[in-house]
Amino acid sequence: MWDALASICDREGKSIHRLATEIDERRGKTAMTSAVRVFVFAYYQRLAETMEQRLSGQHSHQSVRPLRAEGPDGAGPVLDEVFGAR
Repeated sequence: MWDALASICDREGKSIHRLATEIDERRGKTAMTSAVRVFVFAYYQRLAETMEQRLSGQHSHQSVRPLRAEGPDGAGPVLDEVFGAR
């Protein structure tokens, strides 16, 4: 799980501390380890869905952007989906 979180941080251009703080600020009463686990799963699920759409040709390259730090497909929207919008 922690290796996966580190990989997400590399992809997003964030430190583990920064992303963990973002998760911590949104997790409510959920245990931190559980919140990280759910976030990692949701992040990779979204990445898999994005790649599946590209491979199936449902979307053009321009309409399905890769996951990244900023924009509609990054960690922020995944945090919103998992823990609710700020």
